[in-house]
Amino acid sequence: MKVDITNYRCVHRRLAGSQFTIFFENREDKQDVKTLQVDEVAGFLDDTDPSETYSVIRIDERGGSYNLDLSMRLSRPEIAQWKEAFIFRDPHCVDFALRVAGRQVTWRDFKKEDQWLRDLTEDDQ
Repeated sequence: MKVDITNYRCVHRRLAGSQFTIFFENREDKQDVKTLQVDEVAGFLDDTDPSETYSVIRIDERGGSYNLDLSMRLSRPEIAQWKEAFIFRDPHCVDFALRVAGRQVTWRDFKKEDQWLRDLTEDDQ
């Protein structure tokens, strides 16, 4: 799955236990908030910067070389089959700012019941 996120900016990141959540806010409509949620994170490479504009989120149903590497390093073969998500700086999906491997990856609307998590992130700014 590929999602164009040029109209969104990364506003918060939260790692709680094994769940990694990134909040994106629409540049024109502050009420339009999305989250990239990764459950049971095996590992991630993060070079995101809130001041930077990103182009694409890509979610792969099955992990690639990073998942394979993590599965061998952690002696957990199941991680090789887990999902992988990327945040790319360019529309051609070459220059990534984030790469994360997890059992479940979801791109979704921010829900009212998520407000407690967003409130926690207010202190992080």
